[in-house]
Amino acid sequence: MKVALTFGFIRCKVSGCKLGSFCRGMENVPHLFSGYILGAACFRSVSFEAQNPSKSKHYNPMEEIAAVVRQALDNLDTSYLVLVTTSRTLPFLEFLISGETGYRLIHNWRFSADVASDVIIWDNKEDNCMGHEFHIVALKYAPYMDYSRDSEHPGSLLQPLDSLDYRILRTLAQVLNFTYSIREPLDGQWGVPKENGNWTGIVGTLQHEMADFSLDLTPTDDRAQVIEFSRVYITEPMIIVSAKPRPLPNYLSLVRPFPVMIWVLLILSVVGNGVMMWLLQRGSASHNSGNSLQISFALLYSWGAVVECPPGDTPKGSSGRIVVAAWLTYCLVMATAYRSSLVAHLTVQAKSAAINAFEDLLDNPGWSWGIMDDGGAISSLMMSSSDPLFRELGARMELHDVQRSMDQVLSTQYGFIVSKFFAVDIIARNYSDRFGNTNAYISRTEYNLFSGLGWGLRKGNPLKSHMDRLKQLLVEAGLVNYWMKEVLRENSRKASARNDLVQSRDNRLVLRVEHLQGAFLLLLVGLAVSCLTFVAEVLRHRALASS
Repeated sequence: MKVALTFGFIRCKVSGCKLGSFCRGMENVPHLFSGYILGAACFRSVSFEAQNPSKSKHYNPMEEIAAVVRQALDNLDTSYLVLVTTSRTLPFLEFLISGETGYRLIHNWRFSADVASDVIIWDNKEDNCMGHEFHIVALKYAPYMDYSRDSEHPGSLLQPLDSLDYRILRTLAQVLNFTYSIREPLDGQWGVPKENGNWTGIVGTLQHEMADFSLDLTPTDDRAQVIEFSRVYITEPMIIVSAKPRPLPNYLSLVRPFPVMIWVLLILSVVGNGVMMWLLQRGSASHNSGNSLQISFALLYSWGAVVECPPGDTPKGSSGRIVVAAWLTYCLVMATAYRSSLVAHLTVQAKSAAINAFEDLLDNPGWSWGIMDDGGAISSLMMSSSDPLFRELGARMELHDVQRSMDQVLSTQYGFIVSKFFAVDIIARNYSDRFGNTNAYISRTEYNLFSGLGWGLRKGNPLKSHMDRLKQLLVEAGLVNYWMKEVLRENSRKASARNDLVQSRDNRLVLRVEHLQGAFLLLLVGLAVSCLTFVAEVLRHRALASS
């Protein structure tokens, strides 16, 4: 807001000052003017009176002033003109408030009287933008910002749709009394630095003052060197989107109840018990003149006890019987544990491990990951971070658009690193059925890599302080979080079932052939081994007969 002030035809620029600083004998005048007074046009008669005080006693400037003022007021980009004059130039004041210039009299004040302390120079609040149109630059990033285009031509006007930032923008525009026009950056990027110091995308648009401010934009130290940021109004945690854990192969269903270490110990126990039984029976036969136990029989006896089908013949010696008693007790415990675990695995089908952290991506071979190819802050962080984890992630990072990234998530072992609320919205809109079921999985670990989301402003934008104050009120009132939940809920409600997900309403699990394919596979392996053994025995018998 601009105000022109003239004191006795001596022009001054005033900002919260006393008039006594400029006019002698007025030291006790209180603070009359407060606010932003940025200056106005100059009058030729002002410089004449100031430079030639000796001629001022005989000079009547009214005729010249009338013509000069008419011309000056036509070019005067101000909202108020405060004129302190004398009785000689009172007709000039009458001219100003005659309605021809659009000015009006706010207060009539005489030098001999005190200035009223309740004089209000401003008709409007300081944060009234008087309907000024601000130019806004933005990118689609639902649920923060969503819009439709008037045309596909770069830089065309955008029509905002219901989203978090649009609700905040409407509130600020109503309170601060401004209008706006929204356009995309010409290159469609958020903003990355170039070697010459310029930036691309939204940051570059604000850097070169091609727009007044932006909507959602992540504040970083590098970006803050060329533009300003409003206060953060919502956090933006980063998560990993991957495919839901898939069922493990059913042919391993018989092996899965025990981990690998238990199976190794069980096999070693069978072999060790068989060898121990064979040695004890052989030593007992040498002392008691009995028949010794063959090693093959001892091993089969140990394995038969494991599967709860031991041979009927028991060792004759006392030492062998003690070993058998201990082995049968061991087999009872192992068989019971295996049986209960097998029932649990067949009832609740085992699935692959979920991706819940960056370390999971690095630890699982065959996995790849990536981010959106839009020049966002996450790409700069991954490429320039000193953290070894981020450096390793950035070295193998892939860049794709949203559609291709989600296609890879659902079809391959791929992790999509993106902000949480954006992922929730895009999954609810395009990758869920009418019941809210989806094949996408969001990691439980959230990474707050940035302070949150703010709005970018060009350097020196006077709207920043008012924007910060109003956003603070919205955050403290809980409206920002409420609006975010409401936008997500509304977008999810409007989303239709576009994919081919088939969901069963019957939660009962039916045991099918594929669940037991491990048993059939084991039987086939056993038959194949027996056939090969038979062939080997025949060949060996013929070789011995021929020799």
